[in-house]
Amino acid sequence: MTQSAFVACDEKVVGTNRPRVLLGDDHVPFNDKLRSLLTPHFDVVGAAHDGEEVIAAAQRLRPDVIVLDISMPVLNGLKAARRLKETGMLTKIVFCTMHAEATFVREAFDAGATGYVVKTAAATEMISAIREALRDHPYVSPSILPCPGASRLQSKRFLAGFQTASVVDDL
Repeated sequence: MTQSAFVACDEKVVGTNRPRVLLGDDHVPFNDKLRSLLTPHFDVVGAAHDGEEVIAAAQRLRPDVIVLDISMPVLNGLKAARRLKETGMLTKIVFCTMHAEATFVREAFDAGATGYVVKTAAATEMISAIREALRDHPYVSPSILPCPGASRLQSKRFLAGFQTASVVDDL
């Protein structure tokens, strides 16, 4: 099920210094759950349902962080992230996806991601992943790393330790 309309939330939140988050996922029930999880900690400024909508919303809303799925219609999340980075936007990108393979993780970081969370761990990891991204620290779901509980330095080494096999065109 896809939805073509961009959903804007509180575009102008008055009197708050909380980080602004844009959601990018074509699965509306997941976006709703993620919004509920994040709202006590961040200002969720909108939700987009395909890569083109994410780009347009990001340019208009200027979020601090975009939580982005990889597999989306029209333009996948990896391509959307690359386009956003090409525009010079400093927005942090945290991928939240079902893809737990190392090639996807590497491709996401090559596209400009600061974080990578598997959807099955979003409820327990997403807030930390966003906070780390805001500090410009990489975050990778521990379940993906070679040894659970790996440090930030080990995460960086993991990301640098294998060849990128492009998966963008296969989505």
